[in-house]
Amino acid sequence: MLRIACILLTFTVASSVLAAPKTKNANEEFNRGLRLMKTIEAPLRAGKLKPEQMKTVQEVEAAYKSALELAPNHGRAHISLGMLYRFTNRFGEAIPHLERGMTLKEGSADWQIAAGTLTDVYFFQNKPQPAIPILEILIKYKPKDAQVHYQLGIANYYAGKPEPAKKALNQALAIDPSHADAKKLLSAIN
Repeated sequence: MLRIACILLTFTVASSVLAAPKTKNANEEFNRGLRLMKTIEAPLRAGKLKPEQMKTVQEVEAAYKSALELAPNHGRAHISLGMLYRFTNRFGEAIPHLERGMTLKEGSADWQIAAGTLTDVYFFQNKPQPAIPILEILIKYKPKDAQVHYQLGIANYYAGKPEPAKKALNQALAIDPSHADAKKLLSAIN
């Protein structure tokens, strides 16, 4: 009788272990989102998503949100969700996630991605002023990047600051003398 009870107990425990749902892991959810994102990345970045790809966008968003529910300080999940929102023109939703991404180690690769994407979001919203301090910090880590200097020039120009705009544009041209957009904007200011 005792043997039957042990067998039943073993079967019951084994059945409950097998039936127990697998605990989700924040990194697994984040990686699931990344895998899904790669399947739509090119049309997403180009702004040419097909209607049937919107389901994948929703799945990516759900994966990143799940990662953040499991680990609210998951910086890369914040950045990736912010980027997803940026590429789907949900700029207001992108900002807090990209700002959280910028709480990562300043200058790190992830921080630079968050900073660059947040700058793009501000440009798309026609808000150059908040982009300026981000670009000024970004230049410390990318001093030889003509495009970052050019973006700082644009931001200052549209924020009504022509002198800092000229300085940034001249720096962009010192790095890349063939930067046509920097030349064009500089000639418009002068």
